[in-house]
Amino acid sequence: MDKLPRLPWALGLWVEVIDLDKHLDDLMSLEQACFPESMRESHASLAELFEEHGLVGLILYSKGRPIATLSGVKASLNNIPSEAMLDQLAGFGRVFYMENICVHPDYRSAENLLFMFQEMKLRISPYFDCVSGAARVSNGWSQKLQAAFRAKVLGRFEDWQGFCEPFEFVVIDLSRVPVSPAWIRRLQLLLGKIARIRF
Repeated sequence: MDKLPRLPWALGLWVEVIDLDKHLDDLMSLEQACFPESMRESHASLAELFEEHGLVGLILYSKGRPIATLSGVKASLNNIPSEAMLDQLAGFGRVFYMENICVHPDYRSAENLLFMFQEMKLRISPYFDCVSGAARVSNGWSQKLQAAFRAKVLGRFEDWQGFCEPFEFVVIDLSRVPVSPAWIRRLQLLLGKIARIRF
């Protein structure tokens, strides 16, 4: 994505840093909308990921409805499939591992994907150079990441974590994620605040 989309797509969108006390129900509703039952996290497993494994993340809203979430943690052998792949990632610098990413099926546009990654980049780029993660092939997610951000596929797993589905392990250089100019960012923040007002 070399060009930024025009502004109207940002109307009514905003992100919040995930706070389990506030967002757990919204996270669970996204899990149910996005994944087959065998892939869904439970309340308990989500809480464990954030509280015990140090996950951080964002949740994206459109006109008050949760539409997407992205969370992760520093890449390590705890979350990367193999030591060889971790060695491959070392060539990309400091790596943020996307533990969980889901976008509601009704909102899987390139614009929403870009907005979420822009927001993530603004928060993690001081600490990380790239993001990595396992992307589903069956729903086209891996292909979308490759098309949007020139994600590089490091490996393919035909049965990722026992889900009986192929996943591709991808890495995205954060320099490939364009960020809006400062005046557009300020306008987006203002529009997000206006969208949260209940009339």
